[in-house]
Amino acid sequence: IVNQWSYHARLYHAASFAAAHPEINLIQLSSFGCGLDAITTNQVREIMEGHQRLYTMIKLDEVSNLGAARIRLRSLLAVLALGFVLPFLTGQIPSVGNMLSPLHLPVLICGLCCGWQWGLLLGAVLPVARSFVFGMPPMLPTALAMAFEMAAYGALTGVLYGALLKMLGKNHVPALYGALVAAMVGGRLVHGAFMAVYMGLSGGSYTWQAFITADFVNAWPGMVLHLLLVPPVVLALERARLSVHPALVAKA
Repeated sequence: IVNQWSYHARLYHAASFAAAHPEINLIQLSSFGCGLDAITTNQVREIMEGHQRLYTMIKLDEVSNLGAARIRLRSLLAVLALGFVLPFLTGQIPSVGNMLSPLHLPVLICGLCCGWQWGLLLGAVLPVARSFVFGMPPMLPTALAMAFEMAAYGALTGVLYGALLKMLGKNHVPALYGALVAAMVGGRLVHGAFMAVYMGLSGGSYTWQAFITADFVNAWPGMVLHLLLVPPVVLALERARLSVHPALVAKA
């Protein structure tokens, strides 16, 4: 292969040579998931697999630089603080707070902007931390059930958003809404499962009707609110280049 990019040409020649000689193995070292490596890795893979040879690539530091880590930590602290403050807006009217679920907002945003690990961490920590500091929500079963539920929100939004971005390419809006809706349903299923286990161990029962009423019928205003607020916030953060979701950083 002859072109103006000597790096590409040497790498493709080496891959072709290794692919044609069974006694030689090729291992490609990649320092980044973007730039030149974003082009060469797929081409080298095709060359090797075209000869029924194993392709091996070692990623050294993709999306692990200190700058991205600092942004994620600052974002985590910001949404943690937001999670402490938001419930006070509806604290005087508990029924409204239960319907709107303001505590879910920072977790959903964190999973979509920072990735599943950070969303899971925030979701697991936030309700338990508020219970320790303010005594609300009560630790058992409410705060612990919410920790499982919100950890699922954070993890699912991060995982599904990344997967849908890979499938849909630049179509961020469908990927965003798809991940958000699936995560909201999945998190509520986790909450229902926790309550069923907890009530069973406590000698009680958590019926299907109680689950549907608590997690969907009474919660639909909050679900609508989240669908209205979360996507515009996430898209604004992406336009401002403040989103550090791994799927977006890898495209940079």
